[in-house]
Amino acid sequence: MKKLAAWIFAVLLCVMPSQRIFANSAIKHWTGSSGSGVISADENCPVVVTHEDLTIHTATGNLGPYAVTEAYDAYAEASYTLYNPTDMDINARLVFPFGIVPDYAPHTEDDSYLLKDYWITLNGNPLEAALRYTYEPSMDNFRAEEALSRLSDTYREHPFFRPSLPAAEYIFTLTGLPETAENCELSFDLDFSKLNTVLVMEYRSISWKDQTISLTVSVQNGETFRIIALGDDPVPALEFRMKTPDAEESSPYPMTPDSLRTYDYEEFAGQFQPGDSLVSKVDWYNCLTDYLDKEAYQSNRVFYLHPREDLRVPVMRWYDYTIALGPKESSDNTVHAPIYPDIDASYDHTVYEYKYLLTPAKTWGDFKDLHITVESDLYMIGHDREVFPFKKTDKGFEVTLEKLPDKDLSVRMCEVDSPKKQGSNYLSIILIFLGAALVFFGGIIALIVTVLRAIRKRR
Repeated sequence: MKKLAAWIFAVLLCVMPSQRIFANSAIKHWTGSSGSGVISADENCPVVVTHEDLTIHTATGNLGPYAVTEAYDAYAEASYTLYNPTDMDINARLVFPFGIVPDYAPHTEDDSYLLKDYWITLNGNPLEAALRYTYEPSMDNFRAEEALSRLSDTYREHPFFRPSLPAAEYIFTLTGLPETAENCELSFDLDFSKLNTVLVMEYRSISWKDQTISLTVSVQNGETFRIIALGDDPVPALEFRMKTPDAEESSPYPMTPDSLRTYDYEEFAGQFQPGDSLVSKVDWYNCLTDYLDKEAYQSNRVFYLHPREDLRVPVMRWYDYTIALGPKESSDNTVHAPIYPDIDASYDHTVYEYKYLLTPAKTWGDFKDLHITVESDLYMIGHDREVFPFKKTDKGFEVTLEKLPDKDLSVRMCEVDSPKKQGSNYLSIILIFLGAALVFFGGIIALIVTVLRAIRKRR
């Protein structure tokens, strides 16, 4: 019996978690943004890259959330030797995408530091570049040609959205509801079978039946809400229904708008443009158009807009500049831009993953050898060793590739060489239940053994 109890206790010690437990609400991972190389914006550009030196300088210090401040010092520096193999003078337009703003960075409207603290040179001399913006749904699936097609100097041509597209903004006020009633449900249906319209509004829930959409809004007495209708077709009078918390079913709730303001889509786009941002009117219009196209026009024709927040469009930022190359001429072009790692704090020591997209460089006429340096005092704990056989140096890690790889660069860095994954609540709960189950069933077995021994003694 004592041996059985000791065995149960030993098993319980093995399965009980010894690692730190996180709270359910604790965030352990923050998404960064991949870096990328220079891309030719001119189709069929003959310029070739005969050599590239790529340096990734990892951030110093412990990057916690919201640590991207003026002291942030992680960057990617790409130096290219460009060659014009033709007998013609070439003015090549080049663009350098450097990622969306990471979710751990302060989302400020002022990007002026991108033109002050980072730079571009040609043969060692400063080169002026424009800061451009495009809508970018995800850096995880970045496609250079597709992203480049969004970069336009004129308003986006779209089958629905156009500058003169009518916009109608309806303002409603809720009256006659109990003063203490909260979370009342205001709903209405709208038949889109003959209505080529996009609605922009806040809502609680949405559902479709055939081509009719049902929308529900959480309201209380005295509140106002707005519906913005974008489209040539006028929106028919809406028939609202109201359900208060103490009612079993909803009932008709006649309501007409307090005000109606009409304008056009160009003005609609302008009212959401960040006031202090360097984004141009054209770039913002195109970013918003591409965003609404994906989030509303191609889906349920309704775009959710929180009334108390700015409309944030996920954007890619680009440096846009032009270089001149004479016949058979070579030039050295260097771009120095920020790079933002993914931050994974689910280890006992935080892991930073730096990603740099090399495959977009295939847009060049040709691309020769590549030298990569990772400047860091951290350990490199993960990468594709077959494609990128890094060697340790005094500054960090280096590798030279004779040709452009078919795989993008991803390196994981940490203060220790073997970080351990920390426990989570779910794992801990499972282990505790397993331990409890072992104790329970062990107790039953012990009870059975005791009873059997007692029966044998009586015999």
